[in-house]
Amino acid sequence: MEDFNNISNSSQAELAKSMADKLNLEFVKIERISPQPEALKILPAAIAERLNVIPIKIKDNKLIVASSNPLDLPARDDMKILTGLEIIFCVASEDDIKNNLKRIYNRHDNLNNALIHSQRDAAKNSQVKNINVDSTDPNDAPVIKLVNDIIQQAVKENASDIHVESYEEFARVRFRVDGALYTVFNYPVELHSVLISRIKIISGMDISEKRKPQDGRILTTI
Repeated sequence: MEDFNNISNSSQAELAKSMADKLNLEFVKIERISPQPEALKILPAAIAERLNVIPIKIKDNKLIVASSNPLDLPARDDMKILTGLEIIFCVASEDDIKNNLKRIYNRHDNLNNALIHSQRDAAKNSQVKNINVDSTDPNDAPVIKLVNDIIQQAVKENASDIHVESYEEFARVRFRVDGALYTVFNYPVELHSVLISRIKIISGMDISEKRKPQDGRILTTI
């Protein structure tokens, strides 16, 4: 019998996709999904890690969850009891979930902390001028961790561009991968100015200039 842990990532994805087709369920790639904050909030990270699932979104009083084992009825029951919502599975490979679960929950926490931190003391965030993408210092300002996370994921996915965009009711980060743009995640528009200030600072740009285009550069090691 072949050890599932030794199956390549591509083979795992093919097996997961085949399972989704047989069960008439949606197959998803976690890296290209931006889970709703409400979904992440309702299912704690510890539970998601134990069940090896990632909550995707809440729709019509149902929680859509990515799982490598959509036939796991006890896991479905546990989540239903915990959330009070009907659980609908979509399918992802086991490694895809494991490799992205902590990153997704960490970003969710960083976004929330950055928003709280920026509202309390936005000026303080703009004083730190040295970037360390590998930093795990818990004393780092949340917005620094958030920008570091964005850069790390962009490198991991071989993105050629990072787009940070602000709209009337929300802001978003998009990556260009293989010529196509896709949304990495949305975030509260109130956080946009702080995030942009951080990017300007580490790029050597003027944070007070908001009308004229500027060029900057970041040199870092990942």
